[in-house]
Amino acid sequence: MTDTTTTRYRCTVCGAIRATLESAQAHVAKKHAHGVAGLLDRRTTRSGVEVGLYDGLAAGMDTDGGRWQTVCEKHGWVISHTTKALAVRFLPVPEEWCEKCAGTEPE
Repeated sequence: MTDTTTTRYRCTVCGAIRATLESAQAHVAKKHAHGVAGLLDRRTTRSGVEVGLYDGLAAGMDTDGGRWQTVCEKHGWVISHTTKALAVRFLPVPEEWCEKCAGTEPE
């Protein structure tokens, strides 16, 4: 009897499927490795504030509000989103969701 089962490796961040463990590890290293658990993207906004996009599951964050987390790295404010696309939309505008960036809370 021949075993015809093929093992596949699915990326927990983006869902990409790879045939071998080595190709799966290479995918993660190339696409998702920023040296911080769950960090998918980090950028500096026009106003000079550094913000990050996290996979809350991989980062061990509270995901009750949604898996995808937009974080103001300067002030520590976090907003949860149910979709990655929504989190990406809020990434460049921390003044819309970080109360310190918006000026509604003192520094």
